[in-house]
Amino acid sequence: MNGTSNNIWFGLAVLLGVGVVLGNVVILGVRTGRGVALGSDSNPGSELVLPVGVFIDLKAIQDIKIPATSAVINKIKYNGIFLIICPSNIPENSPLCYNSSVKKLKIAQIAPLWIPIPPRTYGGIELMLYGLEEELVKRGYDVTLYASGDSTVSSKLKSPTDKALWLQKEAKNPHAAVIKMLHMINEDKNSFDLIHNHFNFFMFPLALCDHLPPMLTTIHRPIDDLYADAIKLFSSNIKFCVLSEDAKKSAEEKGISVIDVVPNGIDPEKYPFNAQPDDYLLYLGRLNKGKGIVTALNVAKRTGHKIVIAGNMVGAEEWTYFMEHVQPLINDENVKFVGQADFQEKVKLFQGAKATLFPIDRREPFGLVMIESMACGTPVVAFNKGSVPEVIEDGKTGFIVDTEDEMIEAVNKVGLIDRSECRKLVEKKFTLAQMTDRYEKLYAELTR
Repeated sequence: MNGTSNNIWFGLAVLLGVGVVLGNVVILGVRTGRGVALGSDSNPGSELVLPVGVFIDLKAIQDIKIPATSAVINKIKYNGIFLIICPSNIPENSPLCYNSSVKKLKIAQIAPLWIPIPPRTYGGIELMLYGLEEELVKRGYDVTLYASGDSTVSSKLKSPTDKALWLQKEAKNPHAAVIKMLHMINEDKNSFDLIHNHFNFFMFPLALCDHLPPMLTTIHRPIDDLYADAIKLFSSNIKFCVLSEDAKKSAEEKGISVIDVVPNGIDPEKYPFNAQPDDYLLYLGRLNKGKGIVTALNVAKRTGHKIVIAGNMVGAEEWTYFMEHVQPLINDENVKFVGQADFQEKVKLFQGAKATLFPIDRREPFGLVMIESMACGTPVVAFNKGSVPEVIEDGKTGFIVDTEDEMIEAVNKVGLIDRSECRKLVEKKFTLAQMTDRYEKLYAELTR
């Protein structure tokens, strides 16, 4: 190699945070992401699409000038440490060219067994996991999903039960399928580089197995004291991430170490924007006390608005609450109860709503319904609990309130919200691609 501009090589180190020049090799810091633009004299800012999951920090390279004679790129190779960008006049068999393809991780994704993947109706965790699983497959990862057999996914599917447990009304021992899943994953564990658990504490016994690959658990639900005790018992063998900064704070208050915060994300293209809504309010979610269904009905009645209620009940306790507290309030000409809505029905409801009510009565870890609503352009009026201030921009994409009376005041001024700002926020902060990028970074760190 001589020092002419034709023979400039760029080695881009994953772990370095600053630019380093070694002879005619330039090493730059790399972060997670999907691409970089490199400029030349003849074509400033010409784009190079790099392997998925690798992002060149634009600030680190924006001042580097590539001579026009070396701007034509022949090869981009990645060996887990360096990206080598080879100008076209360098022979492919040069010892400096890395000729192996990118190694993609073999990942086990573990789903709850209660409902299929993707969910037919209700299922925030399952919808998030379906998006992640499909995106990882698109990016070339070898993904195996452990879920119920009525799931429909692009990855490999392994199932301890043919049908989701909540759909097996006659099953006498549904949790036996959980034990079967544990055994299946233990048998397969040597096939994986990483296990990503979304089935909360049910999968913690895997940590007792010998030679388990790195295991990550996303904590999707609020953490009570019993759940916290279980997490701490296995924290030396399982790493935990959460969905919001407030969820991280909640975990740390209970003595739980969290390695990262990864907010949920959706594909905005599946949620078409609507600038001209109808004149109804929307409540979508479980019909229980914690989700605030009664407050939503009260707000609609006191503001004189029609309201559409879409949701379900799970278990005897929720059915009792529904019959005693909700049923008497929905027998009203301004209340439309649609029960469980499938994905397309749900999107149409979001599109047509004047506002979505989120009167949560618990420390919400994330709240997928908020970003689904905003993606369609519909502002959200929510109680100031849990992750809500991290998801809604108060006064811009909705309103954050503390009481039922304040929610009524907010509903009466939702017309002041620019619905396009709701959509922009989701595209800026809560996309499926962004979520997957962050999980890719976590996977890389755990398997390093």
